[in-house]
Amino acid sequence: MRSFSKKLAFVLAAAMVVTGFAPAAQAKAADEMAINKSSQILYVNEGINHKGNEGVPAGKGNVSVYDFSVKNKPSNWKTAYSFAWSSSNEDVVTVKAGGVTTAVGVGKATVYCKVTEKATKKVTTLKTAVEVKENAAKVAIKNADKYDGTTVEVNGVVDLDRVMYNAAGKSTTKKGTLVTDCTRWVAEPSKGVEINQSNGKFTFTEEAEAGDYTLYCETYQSSKYTKTTATSDKIVVTFVGADAFEVDQTASNGFNLLFNKAADVKIADVTVNKIIAVGTSTGKIPMVVSNVTMSEDKKTASVSLFSNFENGATYEISVKGYDEVATLTAFVGAPVSMTISSKSNLQGGLLIHTNTLTDLTYTMFDEQGNDVTNKATGTVIFSAANANTTDYYVSGNSIYISKNGAEVAVNAEYHTYEWDDKGNEKTIKATGYFVGVDKAPDSIASVSVATKLYGNAFAGNKVPVSYGTVDLEVKIKTTAWGDQETAYSYGTPLTKLDPSGRTKVQFRSTNPDVLDLAAGGNKITLFKEGTSAILVDLVTMKDDGTTSTTTIAAAYVTVLSKSVVSAITVGGGASVVVGTVAPYNKATLDITAKDQYGGVFSIKNDINPKFDASGERIYSDFTEVKFIDGSAVPAGSVYLDPRGGHNNWQDKLVVTSDIVKGMLSLDEAGNPIWKINGVAVNEVSKRVVVKTQPFCEPYPFLTFTFNVTVKKPVDGQSSYAVVAENVTSGNIGRFVTPWDGNNFNEKVKTVEFKVYTKSNNITTGQAPLKAKPEGYAVPAEYNVGELCYSVTHDGVDITNLTALVDNTVMLDYSSVANIPEGATVTGSAVAYSSNYKNLGAGNYVFTVYQVVAASNGVKSYAFVGTTSATVTCDTGSYSFVKRTSENATHGEYRYNGNVLDLASQQALRDCFEINGRDGQKTTNTAFFVKAKDASTAVYVESITFYEDLGGGVYAPYTVNINVSLKK
Repeated sequence: MRSFSKKLAFVLAAAMVVTGFAPAAQAKAADEMAINKSSQILYVNEGINHKGNEGVPAGKGNVSVYDFSVKNKPSNWKTAYSFAWSSSNEDVVTVKAGGVTTAVGVGKATVYCKVTEKATKKVTTLKTAVEVKENAAKVAIKNADKYDGTTVEVNGVVDLDRVMYNAAGKSTTKKGTLVTDCTRWVAEPSKGVEINQSNGKFTFTEEAEAGDYTLYCETYQSSKYTKTTATSDKIVVTFVGADAFEVDQTASNGFNLLFNKAADVKIADVTVNKIIAVGTSTGKIPMVVSNVTMSEDKKTASVSLFSNFENGATYEISVKGYDEVATLTAFVGAPVSMTISSKSNLQGGLLIHTNTLTDLTYTMFDEQGNDVTNKATGTVIFSAANANTTDYYVSGNSIYISKNGAEVAVNAEYHTYEWDDKGNEKTIKATGYFVGVDKAPDSIASVSVATKLYGNAFAGNKVPVSYGTVDLEVKIKTTAWGDQETAYSYGTPLTKLDPSGRTKVQFRSTNPDVLDLAAGGNKITLFKEGTSAILVDLVTMKDDGTTSTTTIAAAYVTVLSKSVVSAITVGGGASVVVGTVAPYNKATLDITAKDQYGGVFSIKNDINPKFDASGERIYSDFTEVKFIDGSAVPAGSVYLDPRGGHNNWQDKLVVTSDIVKGMLSLDEAGNPIWKINGVAVNEVSKRVVVKTQPFCEPYPFLTFTFNVTVKKPVDGQSSYAVVAENVTSGNIGRFVTPWDGNNFNEKVKTVEFKVYTKSNNITTGQAPLKAKPEGYAVPAEYNVGELCYSVTHDGVDITNLTALVDNTVMLDYSSVANIPEGATVTGSAVAYSSNYKNLGAGNYVFTVYQVVAASNGVKSYAFVGTTSATVTCDTGSYSFVKRTSENATHGEYRYNGNVLDLASQQALRDCFEINGRDGQKTTNTAFFVKAKDASTAVYVESITFYEDLGGGVYAPYTVNINVSLKK
């Protein structure tokens, strides 16, 4: 009982203590209120919070925003007190109600919270210190140029230095008051690279893998706030590794393997593959190694092949035991011939100013005609072909010509310093021909001379003799007429140099036994192999009737041996996609035959020519076609389809669906059986070998190969692909400024629209189309399932202006010849009609529908797909010149002496003059003036007229006017 009394007394005493001191404790808490942090560092830019999360709300640790609060608040603080937050410097931080503080600029500030007790009006001001710092705005690697693009070996060190910049562009190399960031160095990939983060040293160990490594640095705020604030440019170094090797071509069929350490390489260890294009991917053709010889230190392996490299082709080279695969872009052959020129800036160095010492130069070629000058290690010695003359002399590597018009020959001998078994040095000899000329008149800026065939120039003026006759093109650029370039033919008066027409240009050959100028002087007849210079003479008639001749240009022409086809290229390989034989039509590939000089020929196949109904040849079978495994290719399933003229051959290799019969067996219905040796397959590929003849003398048989792939479509996933093809735009018509007489580019500008059927995204054929009439009604003769199309031009339906050819919608937008509505030809113009739908530049939309039937049998159109073709047309060089004279008194425009009182087409046209492309007033009659008529004036937007291209084809040209004519 006694014990219980003591416990009860203690409890009562404790209760009294708590009860007696409660009011005093509440008042004390109010006096001790304070901001929860005495100081805080913020950054101008966004950072990462202490949990590594970005974009967190204010007050949750974000380093650019902090949510201050008041601690030790009494329990009745919401009703008894008010809190007002402020900043001592709002250029540094701003403070919102509730204490949310945001960094604005670098500096220091004080954040205040004014606490007011509502009952007594007593005010207590709380404060905390805030410092805002600045992160790096930019970081750069100072010595990037020293290392970028270099190679690194095992234990190699890349020692990088960095510099940081603040937003004002001030730089520093240390963390401090200017910027507060730490640096993090990065290597990608990182395997085998040891990084010293304190000084930016990257050390490459044996664990590193051969290849490219990307190195850079980035900055961040601190170990707590690791978000990247700035990243440097990246440099790339190549780690060659302990077991790496390099490849250096040494001959047309050989190369060296250069190892970092001693190696033991045998023939079987080296693999060489030629990379070729197969469809949209690449394939490989193995090259057989004939010999491998190791150097004494075992670090160089000299490798030779049984066959030569192809010039410019890419080869992959690998060595057993080495992970690296090297690539080699091959050059072909050692020097076997050369040409010589000079460092004169006239006519490629063949024309030399008299009385001027000019340096000579040379170019070396291998047996395939490739420039291998940079591979030539010998010495060239120049000498005068005629030492007994005062017209010129050769001294060392220079030439001096003293007589205007003198043609001189210079011999050159290339010394290889290699001797045959009889002690004779192997040399290469050449002769160059040069012409001395006085300085051309100031009115001639430049002269160019070129040999061409069907508009295509011969590189270096090297022409095969089998071409017979080629064109000579001479262009003279004058300064007196704004450097206008004009082509002149033989005997043409140079009226822009001499308005009297007494100055002419003529040409001559310096070696007529090799080549001579045909009648008229603008054709060159080739006779035999050799060289000759074509001289361009400026002939001026004097007042006394005599003439003065000045040689102003010379071109060195080489006549080569007969041209024969040496290579055939099939572009991309064939990918034939079929489901059954019936839907598939054919696939075409570009095929090009070139001679030994790189000239393009058509392939000749007259073994079994095919003809159309008019008797014109349309395609030819090849001499022999078979699969590379020896199995037969169905006759006629691969043939040649010539598409162009001899000036620009665009032959097509055609592969038809019949080739499936040679790749897969067919069932009784003629459908492929997708099994090979009893195993189901979805794709079959075979390589086809073709034997053919080129279109040139003699007729050697040539072979080439290509791939054919047959893919099995998946049933039940049919769709349509709506496409626009062959969209052509730009200046319409054959005439350019100046007109060069070449009309091969005269083509109607068109856009084609097509629909392809697809199964599981595999194209299986081209779908047939019908034109959709305007409106919603479906013609009775249109069956359910058929596809219909419409075409709009800038929103206007022009379906009736299209033509359907082989299920391809052909739209001609450059000519009015096929426009039936209201367009009538009147001389060189086209009469305007309000019904005429103006085609030309704009947006053409092709929409496809399928005829469907509702349950009640009514047919309607279901949308299938849409594609657009945007067309732009150049207006040529026509331009608006001026308005015709205006009545000064009344401000009225006049035509034919009459005041403009109506907005007729003729009246409007007479108010303007249009300059043609020759700079003169055009004789074309504008057929349509686009204008808006009002009561007192006519606003003219543009004038459109048509240039007559012949054959009923007219090219439209529009000149924007945008002026108002007062009536």
